[in-house]
Amino acid sequence: MATKRIVHLRVYRGTEMNYSRDGKVKNVNQLVKLPYGSREWHNFLKHLLANGFCTVEVEKVFGAKDKEINIPEEIKKEVAEASHLEVEEQPLSDSQKEVIKLRKENEELKSNGGSDGGVDLIDLSHYSLEGLEAKFPEIAKLKLTTTESFIEKINELAEGSN
Repeated sequence: MATKRIVHLRVYRGTEMNYSRDGKVKNVNQLVKLPYGSREWHNFLKHLLANGFCTVEVEKVFGAKDKEINIPEEIKKEVAEASHLEVEEQPLSDSQKEVIKLRKENEELKSNGGSDGGVDLIDLSHYSLEGLEAKFPEIAKLKLTTTESFIEKINELAEGSN
């Protein structure tokens, strides 16, 4: 007569795993003990998402005479397949793709020109020439008359550096 293996599962509630600063899990969790292969086992794995669990881990497996045994690969595989609780990602809209592209370009500009104390060009579009002179005293030394002349000067400097 074969005895049922008892599987100890650690289940975590929530929509995603949350960790504290020191790396400890903040999600409410509990230990569930189920006989492997039983109707209860299959129903539990089938309804993980409906029961509000975000992650499931196999902690221990007990065999005959309540002796702990190594976790069999078949149990690990079955729990892993059942615990894929992620909702499929929706495709990004065109505007979301554009925002991601602009953020990457902004990061590239900051990494290329921002490390040497240069002026962040994206922020300059919000200022008039007077505002720029107030914010950056070096601009006042150039004695420019319009914002367009300032932009021309920037282009000249950029071409000279290449």
